Amino acid sequence: MLKIAYHSIYTHPLPEKHRFPMIKYELLAKQLLYEEACKEESFFQPNILDATPILAVHTKDYYKNLIY
Repeated sequence: MLKIAYHSIYTHPLPEKHRFPMIKYELLAKQLLYEEACKEESFFQPNILDATPILAVHTKDYYKNLIY
């Protein structure tokens, strides 16, 4: 089964009429379900990343910004 990481909180505010509108990601998930290209069970929410490998190559500030 195809696994797709998705959650409605995965958004980033962009200016209106931005060339990459964030709504397309929400609409894409809905379209996949509508066309029956995948099922609800295909979508999952990833767990918070383990800090150890991230902090090995990035600063603590970067990590804090990544997870919040």
